[in-house]
Amino acid sequence: MFEAVFEVQGVLMDFDLPPVTDKNQLMPKPAWAKQSVKICGLGSQVFDSAICGLRTLESKIASLYKVGAVQEWSPSAIGEWPSLDFATRYVTPHAFAKGQHAVPFAKDVDPQGVLLKTTSPVGIHLEDNHVLYYEAHHIEYNKVVYQPVDPAVIRIGQIVQLQVAFTSVPLWGKKGQHQLACKLRSLVILDRNVEEVCLFISMPFFLA
Repeated sequence: MFEAVFEVQGVLMDFDLPPVTDKNQLMPKPAWAKQSVKICGLGSQVFDSAICGLRTLESKIASLYKVGAVQEWSPSAIGEWPSLDFATRYVTPHAFAKGQHAVPFAKDVDPQGVLLKTTSPVGIHLEDNHVLYYEAHHIEYNKVVYQPVDPAVIRIGQIVQLQVAFTSVPLWGKKGQHQLACKLRSLVILDRNVEEVCLFISMPFFLA
């Protein structure tokens, strides 16, 4: 398996993130439940350049396999703007854990133990399933401190920086076929000042 880790910035347009306080958040299948985000550049050329970079990375990964063995990847879209989706499952199925040791869920991810209780029969929470959440604080000119933050404060419209992993995984039910998975590793809130403006812009797309 090939994996490349990189960083990308954008405006948060949609998300499904902790805390998990009700088992219904993990349905229909707890083993598939995930932390996910959608970001968009709202026309930014820098964001469009990032997508071009991802296409190049896709070609690099595909070149490691036989022709046609990797399913083509393409970005999603919000209206006229391209967007990127990243997600990480809360647990790894027992069959794929391969003797790895579980790590505890963060308190602000599973404050009542609902996540652990619901997913324990189907999988375990590994380091690979762990997502970190931070907020950037400017304390001096050109000096930034990154502090852990409760994911409950994350909102649509925040400018965020994601650390993500682009990796190839076997395509379920199709021997020899692979697809590209975009995994979320960490999220940093860079700016909260445009939350209300972005929410107003994005609402027509989510209500359509």
